[in-house]
Amino acid sequence: DAMAPPPPPSDTTDNSAASSRKSVTWRLPEKPANDWFDAAARKAAQARSVPRTRIAPPPSIDVEFADDALRQFVETNGLSAYAAAILGVADSLDDLVEATDEDVDELAAETGMPKLKQRKFKRALAGLRGATQ
Repeated sequence: DAMAPPPPPSDTTDNSAASSRKSVTWRLPEKPANDWFDAAARKAAQARSVPRTRIAPPPSIDVEFADDALRQFVETNGLSAYAAAILGVADSLDDLVEATDEDVDELAAETGMPKLKQRKFKRALAGLRGATQ
């Protein structure tokens, strides 16, 4: 989109005999209403004005654990949402250590556990297995 050239200067002549100069007034072209820079600036200002929300704390576990070590493992690894399913696989931390990667994959599929959470869970289990050997 080529911008239109500015309008020609308007000539106003001074009728006095003492001055032979012409006064020239230049006008800048009007800015288009849909200027992309202004739109982006408005959008950025709106984004800055959105109130920031706090991240909710992890949900509390509503499941009874017989093993405190298993409860602590679930809480420290952010697996509180999957506590009931984990208890379906293992009653204690020792039982959980014996769970295979296939067991974890099955548990993840049943609960709809996201891939990243599943990887973290497997990594934490591998750390437990390394600590108990």
